[in-house]
Amino acid sequence: MIRLFHRFTKLSIGAYLSIILILATVPAVISALYSLKQADATLASASHHSSRLGRIEFDHELRSKIRQIVALANRIATWNDTKALFNDATYYSYWKQSRIDELLGDQFKSHMEIGLFGIQGKPLSPDNTLNPGINPRQATKPAIVVLHNHAYLIYFHPITISRSKNNIKTLGYLGMKVDIHKVLTDQFRQSSSRIKKIHWNVGNREIADIDTVLKHVTIDIKQSNELESLVKIIKQGYMQYFIYTILLLITIAILLLLFIARPLSKLTNFLLHSKDHGNDIIPDDLYGPIKVKEFEKVREALNEYKNRFLYAASNLEKTNKELLHLTFNDPLTNCANRRGFERRLKYLLSSPSVSGQEHALCYIDVDQFKVVNDTCGHIAGDELLRQIAALLENKIRETDLLARLGGDEFGIILSNCDAEYALALAENIRLTIKGNRFIWQKQSLDISVSIGLVPFGKDNATMSEILKNADAACYTAKDSGRNRVHRYEPNDEEVANRHGEMQWLNKITTALDLNQFTLFGQRIHSLNKTNSPLHFEVLLRYLDSDGETVLPMAFIPAAEQYGVIKSIDKWVINRSMRLLGEALDKNENLEVHLSINLSGHSIGDQEILDWIKSQIRQYQIPPEWICFEITETAAIANLSQAVDFIKQLRFLGCKFALDDFGSGLSSFGYLTNLDVDSIKIDGHFIKSIKDNRLSRIIINAINQIGKVLDLQVIAEFAEDKVIIEELKKLNIHFAQGIGIHRPEPLENLLNPIMVQNLLVD
Repeated sequence: MIRLFHRFTKLSIGAYLSIILILATVPAVISALYSLKQADATLASASHHSSRLGRIEFDHELRSKIRQIVALANRIATWNDTKALFNDATYYSYWKQSRIDELLGDQFKSHMEIGLFGIQGKPLSPDNTLNPGINPRQATKPAIVVLHNHAYLIYFHPITISRSKNNIKTLGYLGMKVDIHKVLTDQFRQSSSRIKKIHWNVGNREIADIDTVLKHVTIDIKQSNELESLVKIIKQGYMQYFIYTILLLITIAILLLLFIARPLSKLTNFLLHSKDHGNDIIPDDLYGPIKVKEFEKVREALNEYKNRFLYAASNLEKTNKELLHLTFNDPLTNCANRRGFERRLKYLLSSPSVSGQEHALCYIDVDQFKVVNDTCGHIAGDELLRQIAALLENKIRETDLLARLGGDEFGIILSNCDAEYALALAENIRLTIKGNRFIWQKQSLDISVSIGLVPFGKDNATMSEILKNADAACYTAKDSGRNRVHRYEPNDEEVANRHGEMQWLNKITTALDLNQFTLFGQRIHSLNKTNSPLHFEVLLRYLDSDGETVLPMAFIPAAEQYGVIKSIDKWVINRSMRLLGEALDKNENLEVHLSINLSGHSIGDQEILDWIKSQIRQYQIPPEWICFEITETAAIANLSQAVDFIKQLRFLGCKFALDDFGSGLSSFGYLTNLDVDSIKIDGHFIKSIKDNRLSRIIINAINQIGKVLDLQVIAEFAEDKVIIEELKKLNIHFAQGIGIHRPEPLENLLNPIMVQNLLVD
């Protein structure tokens, strides 16, 4: 009985697997074959109907695409900023990249070309046009041209220029060329009736209208419809079902073998041999199915890296566009920046098509812009610049270029413009800005601009010369009172003076860096006392390339104009105290007083005040040996700041002298407000003391006031013995001039031997 059961388990497993295989495969094969036969029959019956519908759909799609393309062409023709970009290849390329791509999107982007073409159809460079204007009313109708069995839709807008009222010349065309063959092929890939091939039955390179092409075109329709898709799905389903069945049968067979047949076989063997061997050996346990590793985490990681890469690529493209925009545009005002301005100017000077014509450049500077920043803040200053840029943009032509050159400075390039028109436009700009008040948080400010105008184009001037002349003309307008226009002329003396000051600015900067300044000293001598300490006024000199000394009046105006005078003051203070400190190190018994001139820009400046204190500490100079000379006019102009400045340094021990006293209109009135130790009578009165009775009276009056206020009175320009004797008669305390001592290098005067000789004299 057990043997029979053992054989039955082996035979029943094989029979069971065979039955499962037959039951699983035969119905699937029969069902799939029957479905395929029915689908093929239905597909054949719908073939004619599909071809007819495909032709109708083709005609409809062709006309629809043509309407869309014509609409795009008309939109391009009506854009206002299109016209202004034909003059500059750089801006035209940027416009074409950003605006056309934005307009087309993905639908036509890969099949459309847009460009400038000449009358003969060749590409037209933008810098070959002057002032083109697109004329949409004269646009040619769309047509189709066939090249190598590819159809292109072409559409043109004429670009014209008006030379006079009745003289309009056509320069070329803004052209569109669309590969309508590819557009339709791509369109029908997503359609129910896909195109196998299109035959454009017109002559090669022959331009024909759309209706003619539609009559002759033939298409081969690929029978791609729902039935064909259904057949494909059934076939795929059949194969998947068949494979699935085979795998299922193999799996079941393995499982039956492992979990049923093998245990039963072991069990029968155990039962057959248990009587013979007399043991109770139990069969070993079976191993379970092998597990398969999962790759889901790997797939997720790869997808994450892919998304990060796409995000980085998108950000990089966006950043590149922003950088391209910022390369030529000012981010605050959105007009051109200095680089874009110089590119346009260079183009006008170098392009053969526009060089030799009349152009003009306006250099505009906002008057008192610092007042707006100081009173209202930098946010208000930025808003003012934006408003001025908007006013300027509304006043210029489309072919002109407005740029912010930096800070509160703007520039306008007026192309193909004579000098008279440019002058009238600059004056109109000045009046417009003057007529607009700037209002910020209940504050109302008057705004004006100074404009420098430079005509160019026929004089073969370089770009650097034009910019230099424009800058000088603008500053000449500011120096003349602001709120005005100054037109540069070849023999302009005011601009020439400005150029001279600008040259001095470079020399001063170099001199400060290379130590090309030097200090002289001139003795201030007592006329009625003996054994008084040596006292020198420190005099600044510039050493030119030939080693000659240049007096301060040649370069101080330029230093004050361009704001480097405080740097000169700091250099003089440092050099004077260093020389005096070195002299004290060599001779501890030395006592020399120095008078150092301070400019009006330094009076009241906290940085200069801190600098003076640091130099006195560094070189261990007795503060009472240092006297600072300030001019009467500078002290009066900054009276409150001068009073505080003097007070702090006098508290330290320094002394002060009021220079050029008597040159102002309110000398005696302001004298009581300024805590000074001495006054220096203006040299104009001293030089005329011999011949002018009024000068003697003024000198005597100043001397008497000085005695009342317990001030030392110093007479400048004591040039000869006669003047010195007259000063002694008026009982003047001190005198200074070449009649007493000619200026010498300060370093020599502080030499111990020289000091001893001067004390003996």
